[in-house]
Amino acid sequence: MLSIRNTLILAFGGLILAVMIPLGMLVHGEARRILVEATLHNTQQTVALQSQRIAEWLDGNEKELALFSELDIIREFSPDKIRPYLQRKISARKDFQEIFYATPSGKAWSTQTPQQTFDVSDRDFFKAILKEQKSDTLLSTAEHGKEDGNGRFFIVRAIFSPTTERIGLLGASIRLAVLNQLVTPANFHDGYGWLIDRSGQIIAHPQSQLRLKLNVTRTPQTDGFVGLDSIGKRMLAGETGHGEITTQDGEKRLVVFTPVPGNSGWSYAQSIPTGSLFAPVKQLSVLIALTVCVALLGVIALVWALSRRISKPIELLATHTHRLSQGHFSEHLEFPDRTSREIRNLIDDFNRMAGNIDTMVNNLLVSERSTALVNAELASQQKALLESEERYRLAMDAANDILWDLDLQNGKAVISKRWEELHAFPIQTPDDWFGALRELVHPEDWPATQKKLDATLAGRTALFQAEFRLKLKNERMVWRLCRGKALKDAEGRVTRICGSISDIDEQKESHNKIRQMAFHDSLTGLPNRWYFMECLRNALAGEKPQGGALLFLNINNFKTLNDLFGHQEGDALLRLVASRLNDLCHENSTLARLGGDEFVMLLLDVPDEKTLSESIEGLLRFMRAPFDTRLREHRITVSIGVSFFPHDGTEPSELLRKADMALQAAKDTGRNSWKMFDPKMFERVRYRGEMEQALRQALHSREFELHYQPQLDIASGRILGFEALCRWTRPDYGPVSPAKFIPLAEETGHIQALGEWILKTACFQLAQWQRAGFGHVELAVNVSALQLKDGFTERLKSMMENAGITPERLEIEITESVMMQSFHNQLAILDELRAIGVRISLDDFGTGYSSLSYLRQLPIQTVKIDKSFIDHMEQDETTRHITESIISLSHGLKLRVVAEGVETVSQLQMLREAGCEIAQGYHIGKPMPPGEAEKMLAPK
Repeated sequence: MLSIRNTLILAFGGLILAVMIPLGMLVHGEARRILVEATLHNTQQTVALQSQRIAEWLDGNEKELALFSELDIIREFSPDKIRPYLQRKISARKDFQEIFYATPSGKAWSTQTPQQTFDVSDRDFFKAILKEQKSDTLLSTAEHGKEDGNGRFFIVRAIFSPTTERIGLLGASIRLAVLNQLVTPANFHDGYGWLIDRSGQIIAHPQSQLRLKLNVTRTPQTDGFVGLDSIGKRMLAGETGHGEITTQDGEKRLVVFTPVPGNSGWSYAQSIPTGSLFAPVKQLSVLIALTVCVALLGVIALVWALSRRISKPIELLATHTHRLSQGHFSEHLEFPDRTSREIRNLIDDFNRMAGNIDTMVNNLLVSERSTALVNAELASQQKALLESEERYRLAMDAANDILWDLDLQNGKAVISKRWEELHAFPIQTPDDWFGALRELVHPEDWPATQKKLDATLAGRTALFQAEFRLKLKNERMVWRLCRGKALKDAEGRVTRICGSISDIDEQKESHNKIRQMAFHDSLTGLPNRWYFMECLRNALAGEKPQGGALLFLNINNFKTLNDLFGHQEGDALLRLVASRLNDLCHENSTLARLGGDEFVMLLLDVPDEKTLSESIEGLLRFMRAPFDTRLREHRITVSIGVSFFPHDGTEPSELLRKADMALQAAKDTGRNSWKMFDPKMFERVRYRGEMEQALRQALHSREFELHYQPQLDIASGRILGFEALCRWTRPDYGPVSPAKFIPLAEETGHIQALGEWILKTACFQLAQWQRAGFGHVELAVNVSALQLKDGFTERLKSMMENAGITPERLEIEITESVMMQSFHNQLAILDELRAIGVRISLDDFGTGYSSLSYLRQLPIQTVKIDKSFIDHMEQDETTRHITESIISLSHGLKLRVVAEGVETVSQLQMLREAGCEIAQGYHIGKPMPPGEAEKMLAPK
């Protein structure tokens, strides 16, 4: 057995080793980790910045080439013009080695050999751009140049005609030496950067012998690089990461790589030698080892000297302690020489302890027998009590529910710890419990809970059960289910109640979510059809049903808005409409969304029709205020149909159907209005259905025809042109007013087919007049807003080309109100029409709400003054001044003016004096068939 001295030496030596060795290893490992992470982080940032720089360089060259390809001089494909132009451009582009262009047949010219042609039809980039049309811009794989043998790659761009047809390609070759200049500055820790293309070959590297010769997808045995194939596969897969390779000369290097942003398929990497990376860590390891050895030797020498002085008196004390354990309490320990003060005190205490022990042993022997029996009995009782209390507390605390026990007779209360965890309300007595419920239960739930609790305490019910919302420590309300059972004494009085509180919050939340989904509209949050019909059914139930009104609301022209701006914008508008309608609802009303742009409102206790009329008129005014969806501002109107109950019916479906009929009647008489149900509306519904069917049949049977109303040049007195007007004569009915069938065609979607027929027929009629020698004649055609969509300009251009007419003789008319509803969308299409030479006229000017700033932006040439101004010029001086102002304003904007509805000589004279150029109306001529219109063109 080791002595104290040797034990101390070994203990302190081992302690030093146990501390210093792990500490050294920790420092060594942490230094290595920090160095690797810092190097890897810095390299990753460098690689990311360098790859972004390469991507920006590629993007700049691609954009430059795209700009060249869109120039008219390139699209004309005139070699004599293109060659000198590109030679000037190539001198200003230091990155481009040459620029070439090719025709769809593959014949190509280059700035390097301007007088020679060559064939590129077998090249992959030619097939991808012009044959397969996979993309507009392509980056080729790198290759050796045929002229100088240096590496290069191509950027190729398709050349499009104005009709987006691919008519050739434009390409530029770039030397790989340019790429080397991009990656060379990226040096870090004796490392270097390199670049691969989408095929895996290295296209930029400080070692020129590897460019275009080493492919990272080859096996390591082929090129002598161990690990490069696996890293290469990850680089080709577009990954960002790092790995380790061994070069041909056996050097280990860390490789950090990332894909070049964009569609190039390139990947950039940097490699760093691991030897120079970890050299500081090796030096630190040697220093740590030397430090541990020196510290160990010093500690051993110090411990040996101290232990020799301490161990001698301790060994003497140990000997006497052993004798004391054998019962020799009377012996005293003497002080050895050169004993320290602490050891002397310890020996004095030891001697006194030995005397005390001797006395205590004698006393203990006397009382030991008497106390043994008492202790045994107490221990048995205490164990039983502890086990009982432990089982009871464990049962209460382990339960997920909150368990409570009220002793009403003794005024005590026991509750599980979970109560204190959740609620800031300590419970000691039954009164504390009742007070906690009064304080924490939601005020709306407390009356019902208190009633049930009082019934249980009074002994009327043995079981207590209530659901209520309970406040937590964080002030949040949660749903709880409280249940309890009352115990009574022999006289029937309640002496104790025990129960539990269960968490039903998630159950309640799920129930509420399901109810919300079942009874409410997901877009607006309003009640849905099922919920609304149930409310209406309840209002109609009983022997004396409640009286009220059902309002059926519809957003006018919502389908047009949805088609123009998209469903996302339409949904945003529907949410705003729902919110505004909901603001109008009062306590005795219910608002719901049936679907689409249809809303219904149930009004109870309506006093009389006058009050209802005032409310609806206020609603219409309220809805005319603009709606801002953040993307744009919308101005809408609504139409409303009303049915009364029980006057118009006692069945929900019947009332809804009659309100819908009234809604359609409101639309037929003019949007932004409302109608009450009238039994005569059944006839209107039948008539509308017949009209829809007749309209479809008319399109199929070609029952429509165009009439032409002449337009007079007021100054010269000759017929300048006509406005084409659609007419429909039903075989079994007679003429149908355009005011009836045009809106119907827009609502049913037939306006596209009808509008196409009108434009095509008008173009061929204009061509016929031009061939007959009336080349000066102009023709105006009305176009619906639903026709002004993407592709309209191309279709119209095709019609004009097929008919053989010049665009400047055709004028497209669009009404002011429709133009203002979707200004920005329509403006782009009108700009396209103006670009191809078609004239544009703004019809019904002065009847809408257009802004003069909008009028300045419109690409129009003609303004048509509405007939309502011309009708009152003779009698109303104000109207005459307004008309003259419109004419003056239009001339200031360099627009010509057409006055519609001229019916008297006096009106024509006033317009002549005001400077109006063109007049149209029954005084000039009614709409007439083509033959009669041609007679008006003939010289008189």
